[in-house]
Amino acid sequence: MTLANRITLAAWRLRRVVRFEAEQIRLGQEDALEEVGRRLGYKLNRDLDEAGLQEMLDEPKWREERCQRVSALLTASDETPLSGEDAEDLLWFVR
Repeated sequence: MTLANRITLAAWRLRRVVRFEAEQIRLGQEDALEEVGRRLGYKLNRDLDEAGLQEMLDEPKWREERCQRVSALLTASDETPLSGEDAEDLLWFVR
């Protein structure tokens, strides 16, 4: 076998290994969201569907946004009008 053939064969095998590993990783991560939901549901003693899990994952972002809005209201002047949503955020924050 010539050197060029050996190099070509080695390169082909390496590409094949990379494709195989990428596919194995993809297959392993395919059900990750369902697995996390199942494990969280077990720890929280409740059933979590995919929507419930996504809601839990989105909650920290939602809380951060509310805290930022309340902080902005706290530094606003007394003359600043409050919307219903702003009032709800303030009540949520002090609750």
